[in-house]
Amino acid sequence: MRVRGTILIKFAFSILFFVLLFSFVRGSELVDVLRQIHWGYFLLSLLMGPAVLTASCLKWRLILVHGDKRVSFARLLQIYCIGYFFSNILPSTVGGDVVRAYYGGNEINDQVYSAISVFIERFSGLIFLLLLVLMMPLLRPALYQNPTVFVTSLSGFAGLVVISVLIFVPSITDRMLRVGNVLTSNIILWLNGLKMARVARMATRLEDVIRFVAAKTDKVRHRLHLAWQTMSKDKTFLFKLITLTLMFYVIAILNVYFSFKAFGVHVELLLVAILVPAALFFAHLPVTILGNLGYFESVFVIFFMIAGVPPAESLVMGLLLRFKMFLLGIVGMIFYFTFAGGDKKKPGKLVSPLKNALYSEQLIEKTTDSVDCPL
Repeated sequence: MRVRGTILIKFAFSILFFVLLFSFVRGSELVDVLRQIHWGYFLLSLLMGPAVLTASCLKWRLILVHGDKRVSFARLLQIYCIGYFFSNILPSTVGGDVVRAYYGGNEINDQVYSAISVFIERFSGLIFLLLLVLMMPLLRPALYQNPTVFVTSLSGFAGLVVISVLIFVPSITDRMLRVGNVLTSNIILWLNGLKMARVARMATRLEDVIRFVAAKTDKVRHRLHLAWQTMSKDKTFLFKLITLTLMFYVIAILNVYFSFKAFGVHVELLLVAILVPAALFFAHLPVTILGNLGYFESVFVIFFMIAGVPPAESLVMGLLLRFKMFLLGIVGMIFYFTFAGGDKKKPGKLVSPLKNALYSEQLIEKTTDSVDCPL
């Protein structure tokens, strides 16, 4: 019931975002944009979808098969498409990353390292994205005067600081507990001094909240530390990882650029390169279902209004991006029902692989603290 409730709430948010979008974008404006379609750029834009997928998969394979592990690139492409199916088509709380971790673990016979590889792939992408969000507006400094760009860049800087503290200050969670306990004790003493004993007893619950937050923070810290240790241990590996991450974001920027061109919308490539990382920073927050349906498109509309692009044109571009993700999800669905992820049997029921994928997520939760650096 809890999972179903979460899905329903996210579905409601999807509808809400589309209602808001279409409240200031008229249907006639969308039709006018669609009439300006340029079929050459449209086909080029469609090719950008598989290119983004390939870049992502190359990066994952670099991490997954490091050392003596072996798995074919074609096999991993299939698994990545299955991840798109779970993330963008299936109304489930199980993300594509969890599914990839499970099937990838089957291929290398190591569920723990497969889960770690997916986390490292995402972590390295996040670090690069935060750097782009912070630094890219330097190419057009006047953009910092825009509140949206300024707040986004500030958020990128804050994210980098938080991640750095979690990685390089191992005692951070102990300090959080000590500071939290001191504050709680002082609050309780102050309330007792005001003869508010009942409120003081309620304040003792803060200690439980602080311990809960510290425990969660410590898990994240261990994952980040392990990911950083893995990435930085082998300089050649790190160089390849940075190169593939850069390639991914270059293709992602071109994906948006050619999607605009597909409808005759000209946006300066430099502006696209500046705004796409900022939009992705917010667009990947898990707000709605089916790959952030509605919310994803709304974020791109808001950010490209900064570049002077009318909402109707940004919305059509966003819907084309959505269409390409949907196509990859359909391909992933076909692979899912013809691919058993490590054995030759066709999966009989949807629920069994879901349970196994969830097991992979639970496994990494239990083992991250004790697993040595895999590289």
